[in-house]
Amino acid sequence: MIELINVSKRFKTKNKTIQALSDVSLTVDKGEIFGVIGTSGAGKSTLIRCVNLLERPNEGQVIVDNVELTKLSAAQLTLERRKIAMIFQHFNLLSSRTVFDNVAFPLELEGKPKSEISEKVNGLLELVGLSEKAKDYPANLSGGQKQRVAIARALANDPKVLLCDEATSALDPATTKSILQLLKSINQKLNLTILLITHEMEVIKTICDKVAVIDHGQLAEQGKVEQIFIHPEKEIIKGFIQSSLNVGLPAIYQDAVGNDSKDGNPLVKILVRGNDEQSSVIINLYEKFDIKAKIISAQLEYVGHLSFGVLLLELKEGNINEALAYLENEYANAEILGYVG
Repeated sequence: MIELINVSKRFKTKNKTIQALSDVSLTVDKGEIFGVIGTSGAGKSTLIRCVNLLERPNEGQVIVDNVELTKLSAAQLTLERRKIAMIFQHFNLLSSRTVFDNVAFPLELEGKPKSEISEKVNGLLELVGLSEKAKDYPANLSGGQKQRVAIARALANDPKVLLCDEATSALDPATTKSILQLLKSINQKLNLTILLITHEMEVIKTICDKVAVIDHGQLAEQGKVEQIFIHPEKEIIKGFIQSSLNVGLPAIYQDAVGNDSKDGNPLVKILVRGNDEQSSVIINLYEKFDIKAKIISAQLEYVGHLSFGVLLLELKEGNINEALAYLENEYANAEILGYVG
């Protein structure tokens, strides 16, 4: 449905040239929810704007629904863009128009009959859960309701692709969850292909089928979400994963932790992947090194049918040095947080 082939984009300023994208290639299949994650300035916004040619690449091909957009005339591109809807972080609603009229706006531009517009808009408002807000103005809506209006408006022309440019970044966690659930529902009901960009791993984990990680304008890694979470290859990806797992030392330990092994037992943080690792790490420490591992805290999450998480352990007795070497070799990002008596 969406194919970027060797796409590069440069921006020229007065004093220098900025390479925003470098030789980026990715494919989004029909009906997928594909996420692109990256830090601020990584190039993800430029990438998504290249899909509908709001930013025209300097090199490469952009193909949507088997049409190469980069070869179209301005008039042809306008027609093809109707298949590619887009929603933004800040909603971009018309403050002088009601919810109904905001959703109706693209249909009015198409010259659709009023009866057809009314039927379509009412159906879309029901789809996004805002039927009772049809006569309200944007100023009277919450952030989540505004984004629902923006989604309904984006769907008015029956697009085949929906682009989401940090669509949940301005929302609180609970509202973000509800918007993500809505997007997932729309994806399933309409078989709508969704390409979204975000800096939040929670978004990727919640609804995406596949993910690409962009770093300094280049794709660092891409694949199925489960694959990326369970077997990350690049440090930037491991960082994103750990950022989604907020495991800290309990207060009772924070003041007692020292930096020297003479201060007592090591406190170790371990990223575990899959159901087996969560139980086997403690069993292995006991059977191989006679270590009694005390669980200080833990957080486990699920991506699809696979689980991953972080364990904080206090290692007691046994062959401590050999156990630490084992953890460093066998488990992702094993880290000594300090020592406690």
